[in-house]
Amino acid sequence: MKVCVLSENSNGTAPHLHYRNLGASEVGRKLASKNIPYSIFEWFTHWNKSDLKECVLRFLKDTAKPVIAISVPFTVKDVYSIKDMLVDLKQEITNLEIIIGGNRVYDSNLADVIDHFFIGRSMEIFDAWLDGRSLDKYKTVEPKVYLNKIINAHNEIPVISSYNDSDFITKHDVLGFELGIGCRFNCTFCNYDLRNMRNPLIVDPVETAGKLQSLHDRYGVTNFFITDDTINESIEKLQALSTILGLLTFKPNLAGYFRLDLLESEEQQKYWQKINMAGVFFGIETFNPEASKGVRKSSRMLFQIETLKKLRTLTPNTFLTAGMIIGLTGDSEEHIFKSLENVAEQNLLDSMLYSPLGLTSMNSSVFDDFMLSDLVKDPERFGYKLTGEIIPRSDHSVQDALVWKNEWCDYHRAKDLYTEVAARQEELRIGIADAFDLLPALSLGIIEHNQEFVQNTRRVKELCRKKSKILKHNYFEQKKQYILSL
Repeated sequence: MKVCVLSENSNGTAPHLHYRNLGASEVGRKLASKNIPYSIFEWFTHWNKSDLKECVLRFLKDTAKPVIAISVPFTVKDVYSIKDMLVDLKQEITNLEIIIGGNRVYDSNLADVIDHFFIGRSMEIFDAWLDGRSLDKYKTVEPKVYLNKIINAHNEIPVISSYNDSDFITKHDVLGFELGIGCRFNCTFCNYDLRNMRNPLIVDPVETAGKLQSLHDRYGVTNFFITDDTINESIEKLQALSTILGLLTFKPNLAGYFRLDLLESEEQQKYWQKINMAGVFFGIETFNPEASKGVRKSSRMLFQIETLKKLRTLTPNTFLTAGMIIGLTGDSEEHIFKSLENVAEQNLLDSMLYSPLGLTSMNSSVFDDFMLSDLVKDPERFGYKLTGEIIPRSDHSVQDALVWKNEWCDYHRAKDLYTEVAARQEELRIGIADAFDLLPALSLGIIEHNQEFVQNTRRVKELCRKKSKILKHNYFEQKKQYILSL
């Protein structure tokens, strides 16, 4: 067996990002542990398709069991950009098997080209498939589709980036790692499939520090994203991260997700100061106490505002972003705009990312029911009435939008209000960048300090797009030259 791993992780909300795909790295590590030859091809949507096809053919030319493993986070829509290429490859390599993992929902429109779909966190399924073991316990109603419905957070080993010289890592790359899987909370709107998990297995700090140090010593990497849904869900996670940082000989730039209300604790604030993140994303959702309580977040909004002020003094250079939702039951237009003015007046946050409340239905025969939020499962329980109108997505998504209304807003008004809020944000000079956008700017040498990003966000993001494109082009040339020399 030989495996071409086609990876993509750069087409999310910020398309200029050049983050490497942590899932593909773990696929490579698993293959290496079984002495199976493989090669990862990053950012497959950006490759020249004829070059990518040529490289895949060359790498798989001398094996009796050729495999293409596609690794994409959450959604399969990127696969459509290479679907024609995959069809051609199947015609040229008659015994080629194509598998896909990392996505949450089965898309039947790709069943004619993909042989096996591994849904959700699927390394256990992949491991069994590689060993030729039975996949019966993962079977679904679709013969090609497998789903692991029982993830044991106590045993699931967190993932750390693992690469070799043929991956052509440079100091400009942004790599990832986990501290522990899952999230202990179960917010009503959240469709994270590993939520409501308690006491996950935490990484070995010494082992993790050794791997991060190796990536720095070999390739100069200093920028890392932490994929945990809530880094500060437990003191144990913060202790592990603090220990990791204390063992490194360099100061990495880190970005990740934190929960604001937990940081009211003095103990958490001590770790916050010690860890000193470069960028943090808070899922605040709303500053309205009633609306916040309705989504199982803290209703102690005055305490949260005081916490933001304190965090500003503890780590003044940390780039703070808040995710906000428009349309929550219990909120109001007046309160949303008042909150914007309060944030600007007190300089509580560098950026606020608003989005209209989205309720979706799964237009698929296979998905894990836990991938639906409690809000979607029972909207009326939380104050939302569905009108019966369904708006199909046009971006190869298998999730359709459900039109809703509550006591003060509805689906259509929330979308219009989103535009009005964005205009007011610009007037108040509140940023619209993600905390995770910061790492590419730092890794590419566009900025040296976070405040440069705050003051010149649009200019910095435009430079990121240009330099990230050059970085990818250089990678493609090096990778092609290496593969064709084999």
